[in-house]
Amino acid sequence: MEIERLSRDEMKVVLSEDDLDKMNLTYDSFDYENPTAKRAIRDILNKAKEEIGFISSGGRVTLALYPKLEGGCELYATRLCTIDYYVCFTQLDNFLSAKAGLEEKGINAVWYTDGMRYYAGLPTRSAALFAGEFGGVEARITEGFLKEHGKRIT
Repeated sequence: MEIERLSRDEMKVVLSEDDLDKMNLTYDSFDYENPTAKRAIRDILNKAKEEIGFISSGGRVTLALYPKLEGGCELYATRLCTIDYYVCFTQLDNFLSAKAGLEEKGINAVWYTDGMRYYAGLPTRSAALFAGEFGGVEARITEGFLKEHGKRIT
């Protein structure tokens, strides 16, 4: 199994025939309705997190599977970041503490600043509550506003 990160939110996994045999799968049986395939996908995503830091928790992931001519297949995973909650920080140290804590928990977030304040775009209410423990306040703001008037932080 070869795992390659294509971008922050995308990866490619090359599975040989031997890899598929070890998982008790074939290209044709690699269907999400198949419990063996579901377990294999979970294992692949966990291995990707360990090897390349690809975090799939905290959001949705789309998967695309393609056969290879020489046997085996390629699996492409794309993390879809859905942001439903924004938390605003007025102090940089609180923002950095929340950022570190959320990243440690594996929670996907989008980070912005407007030059005076810092914002965390979060996928769940529980993530927003966690960020609030670091001095953040839930903000009624939109991603469009932040894209226009703010700067994205990586």
